Amino acid sequence: VRAVDGVDICFRHQQITGIIGESGCGKSVLGQAILGILPDYVARSGNIFYRSTDILADNTSLPGFYGQQIALIPQNPGDSLNPLRTIGRQFDDILQTAGFNDKTNQRKRQLLTFFGLPDAERVLAAYPHELSGGMLQRVLCAMSICCSPLWLLADEPTKGLDETACGVVYENLQKIKKIYPHIISFENYPNHDDFAQIYFDHFKIGMNAAKVLSGYGHKKVIHITGPGTYASALYRKNGFIRGARKNGIENVILESKMNFRGGYDLAERVANLVMFHKYTAIFAANDWMAIGLIQALRTKGIEVPDQVSVLSVDNIPLAGQFAPALTTYSLDANMMIAECFSLMDAVDNRMESNDVEEQKFHKRIILQPVLITRDTLKKREEQPHPGR
Repeated sequence: VRAVDGVDICFRHQQITGIIGESGCGKSVLGQAILGILPDYVARSGNIFYRSTDILADNTSLPGFYGQQIALIPQNPGDSLNPLRTIGRQFDDILQTAGFNDKTNQRKRQLLTFFGLPDAERVLAAYPHELSGGMLQRVLCAMSICCSPLWLLADEPTKGLDETACGVVYENLQKIKKIYPHIISFENYPNHDDFAQIYFDHFKIGMNAAKVLSGYGHKKVIHITGPGTYASALYRKNGFIRGARKNGIENVILESKMNFRGGYDLAERVANLVMFHKYTAIFAANDWMAIGLIQALRTKGIEVPDQVSVLSVDNIPLAGQFAPALTTYSLDANMMIAECFSLMDAVDNRMESNDVEEQKFHKRIILQPVLITRDTLKKREEQPHPGR
């Protein structure tokens, strides 16, 4: 399996670059390759140059590479911290690797206080399970900059978090921004306008899905979606409900995990709605849920699109190879990358200006998805009126 293939990109110092793509496309693997923490069994080819050194081949010639040169904010504190070691000892592991000595805990206390944890001694003595999710997020952010790195990698730091925890991450980004002055976010923070945001309008995707399905003659639609902790799923669901109301669509919302298994597990309930309650279409929150559901429905004798149509979101590579091929919304990563580089060029231009107002970097860019029509969406034949 080629986890990452054909990557050709340049990261610029003192600027933030966003890497986006569907789950499993290799974002985290690329980050691990840069950090030099790929498992030993992984085959490597190509080059990653940092300060004229090929760090994919060897990063040992760079003093303090991990921690002082490059550091990481991981996406899940529960999986990233050792449950058997105190927070203080895990701090020391990072500091000692980079050659720092903080026996008095002075630096650790300063960083934890900076990130809103004034009771630093209690936090340092605690084990991860003794702290809340929000506190652990703050700890990870403090750890990430404890060795004053030149580069910072953030691996989807808000993935799967509830609204409160996402707010904690936002606050931490604001604090880190004091050190790393230009931030571009690839998530929507609707109540904040003090950094650049590039994102797809997930609410509008939901509204448009209802409109499209109505245009194909479907007036009874099942929406399968993920937990509300996933912002994209929540926005798509709310948009779909609004669009369904506007287009006179009767709808049912079914919630599960946003993966293949989540869709597969909903098959029994969906089959019941299709066979006994005459629902004719499904709007899936993402392609993996749709594919899992279609596979499970097939085992129950329900064929797509002959008995029920399916519309999905993401346009993962498998969407066009699967049989039947998925009708889905494409969230084109190239659009986001192009806008990101455009904003980074704007940073260069602003920094050359002496006008403080010109140097402000606040902007929202809302990208529009593209509907890719394939096999799973079928126009519903108008049913003859009873008595005709």
